[in-house]
Amino acid sequence: MRPDLRFEQAAHYIVSYQYMAHDRTLRAELYYKDYQKLVRFDGANPLNAAAYANSGGGYARGLDLFYRDRYQTFKKIDFWVSYGLLDTRRQFRADLAPAVPTFAATHNLSLVGKYWLATLHTQVGATYSYGSPRAYYNPNLPGYNQGRTPSFQTLDLSLSYLTHLAGQYTIVYLGVSNVLNRDNIFGYRYAAAPDAAGHYAGVPTRLLAPQMLVAAVFISINKKAPGDTTVAPD
Repeated sequence: MRPDLRFEQAAHYIVSYQYMAHDRTLRAELYYKDYQKLVRFDGANPLNAAAYANSGGGYARGLDLFYRDRYQTFKKIDFWVSYGLLDTRRQFRADLAPAVPTFAATHNLSLVGKYWLATLHTQVGATYSYGSPRAYYNPNLPGYNQGRTPSFQTLDLSLSYLTHLAGQYTIVYLGVSNVLNRDNIFGYRYAAAPDAAGHYAGVPTRLLAPQMLVAAVFISINKKAPGDTTVAPD
């Protein structure tokens, strides 16, 4: 225990703009975040309490953009686009030097579209997500967090059927993630010691289940505002 440790601090500065009209939404946000007194420790010996100190810090700055169009540009399509630009550096926990965190991607993009089939009371959805390469520490190379993963990409599909079950508004949902079965890599884990040739063996970090199938039934019991199967769900 280190009773002299203090709370980590973060100051956020945000400027945002939002415009909403005729089922269209546009939102933009600029931000800067200053991190102080982040806790650091010895990664080789994390149980060493004497090594814990509020000596870390960092920053994050960026831009977030969002646009949604509900059946205006395309009469049967509700779609939205979101994009995030991030520049960040920090030194905390067991970081050897200020660096880009392993969880931070410089660019993030999401495209979502939903098509309403009124005669079938069915909504078909598709979501494409992209994340630029993330940093990771490769002990075989000079520097810290100098490695880069492949970009993250996934395409998800969904189907929502609106009906009534026992007189109650019901949505039957079916969704499939990563339909293209892309091999997304989130980082690498390396051996604690090098082999005889001085090389650290590494293995990629992946999802245990790269694809998922979700089937669900949602039943509303709201009698004051029963759902309408002729109207597309949000």
